[in-house]
Amino acid sequence: MTSHPPDQTEQKRLNSQIEALKGQVATLRSTQAKHARIGEIQQMQRDLAAWLSVCPDLQTAGKDVLEQLIWLEGIDYAALHLSNGDGHFELVAEQTQLDNPLQRSGTLDSTSALTRLIRTNDALYFSRSELQSNNIFPIVDREPGRGNLGCGALLPLKYGGEIEAVLVAVSISREDLPDFIRDLLESIAALTAGTIARLRAKQALEESERRFRDVAEELKRHRDNLEELVAERTADLSRANERLKREVSDRHRAEEEKEKLESQLRQSQKMQAIGALAGGIAHDFNNILSSAMGFTELAISEAGDNVRLGECLEHVSIAHQRAADLVRQILTFSRQAENTRRPIRLQPVVKEVIQLLRSTLPTTIRISPDISADCGPVAADLSQIHQVVMNLCTNAYHAMRAEGGLLAVSMSTVELDAHMLTNEARVVSPEATPGPYVCIRVSDTGQGIDEQTQKRIFEPYFTTKKIGEGTGLGLATVHGIVQNHGGVIRLRSTVNQGTAFDVYFPLCDREQVAPGARASIAPLKGSECILFVDDEEQINLLAEMALADLGYQVHSRASSIEALEAFRANPDRFDVVVTDQTMPQLTGGELAKKMLEIRPDLPIVLCTGYSDALTAKMADKLGIREYVTKPVITRELAAAIRRALRS
Repeated sequence: MTSHPPDQTEQKRLNSQIEALKGQVATLRSTQAKHARIGEIQQMQRDLAAWLSVCPDLQTAGKDVLEQLIWLEGIDYAALHLSNGDGHFELVAEQTQLDNPLQRSGTLDSTSALTRLIRTNDALYFSRSELQSNNIFPIVDREPGRGNLGCGALLPLKYGGEIEAVLVAVSISREDLPDFIRDLLESIAALTAGTIARLRAKQALEESERRFRDVAEELKRHRDNLEELVAERTADLSRANERLKREVSDRHRAEEEKEKLESQLRQSQKMQAIGALAGGIAHDFNNILSSAMGFTELAISEAGDNVRLGECLEHVSIAHQRAADLVRQILTFSRQAENTRRPIRLQPVVKEVIQLLRSTLPTTIRISPDISADCGPVAADLSQIHQVVMNLCTNAYHAMRAEGGLLAVSMSTVELDAHMLTNEARVVSPEATPGPYVCIRVSDTGQGIDEQTQKRIFEPYFTTKKIGEGTGLGLATVHGIVQNHGGVIRLRSTVNQGTAFDVYFPLCDREQVAPGARASIAPLKGSECILFVDDEEQINLLAEMALADLGYQVHSRASSIEALEAFRANPDRFDVVVTDQTMPQLTGGELAKKMLEIRPDLPIVLCTGYSDALTAKMADKLGIREYVTKPVITRELAAAIRRALRS
């Protein structure tokens, strides 16, 4: 069959269909490409959103967003401007696909499209003609005057109603941006705005945390400083409190010491008053005793065969001696008696006291002596040691007289150490030091002494005896004698079990055994001429009679002035002068001094009943050869005269 070519009409119709099919194919292909591009864009949005959610900082986020924008079809340049808080937006990042970058301004300000953007508060899209006008966009043509800019967009990045940043997108090839690109730009802008807000919130949080850490550190420093300050103040307060406690304690001790010193002062003043009174009484009483004892001696010598008269006079002499001992005890207590110490053994004194006690104590009280013969000598006054032992034994007797008991008197040598002197001694002399001592212990099984009484037992006039049974001077006298002898007293007592007094006297190096307490001295006769001076006429009369019986020539004067005149008249007439100490006008010491100025070799014997004005040492310095205390019996005075003449 022969084919006929189609006619022109048909050909046109076919061509038209072919072109239509081509258009459909092109459209289909374009649609498929758009769908594929949209899928890619959506995936890009998802990836961008995921990345922005973990993006660490604004610079990185801006760079990534701009890279995604440049990837979009037709976008040739993109930039990100951040608000600096004063109405300007500074360029922080930009991206471009152009070989020749666009000329741009680094800041969006009120002269640009920013004013319009802020006013509309929405995305702005610019056509080619708008981009070519002045000051409408922050970029200019690559080649001014050639109109190379196609279109562009300003997208506000808002958070909380405020524009935080501006996204710039520019196309060179397009005259306008299609809707899906615009939607995509706005979506990216929203994602970026959220990211910027998140990052700024994170930055603000970090700044807050930093500030909080700084504040916390500052608070910690302040707290540490405060704790240190509190510790310092607490330490200061503690030290101040300790100082206050010490001051209060010191003040309390000072007040106690003040009270103690005031008490001691009152006691010293009392003792001074008593001493002055005792001295005056002793002087007068010793003068009386001297006369009484002297005339009794003469009476005994004149009694002859009258035995009864002799016995009576002996009893009178004993009473006189007791009175003399009482005066001596008063003077010892008041510290007016001269303490003449010499090396002696104490065994005879203690044995004599025990012997006297056996004849006077009731049979209900047993005496148990234990006197060691090995005890060495001590430097002591014989009569005062006798007083100490007798007073302690008398107190022991009073503690047991109601029910009886055992009185133990012992004597031994002991070694005292510093601990005993410091912690156990009740009385310690300032002279006492560690070393060997002779200990006289007097103990009883009586009623004992309570602690409060022990604290006051050595006080003068303190006594637990009934009125008329004691003077309160016994233990005070013991206290004074022991202290004067450099000794120590220890007291141990338990109520209803008994009491023990330990009296310690320090051993001395040199031994010189003294005679007994009542050893007699044979009268020493002489023929020398004696000037006897005393303001008591009876004593002068006694001296004339007693010394004349011994062969002496006695010239007496009742006035020291008269005696001095008689001596001056004939200094060589008198072989020895015996003078009283306490006299009106001139004392015995003053009289002796004036006589020795005339005759330095003159033997002088001074008699005194009150030794405070002139002690034995003071008399020796004046040149007085013998010093005797009243009351003095004839044989003692005669012995002193013989010693003065020999020396």
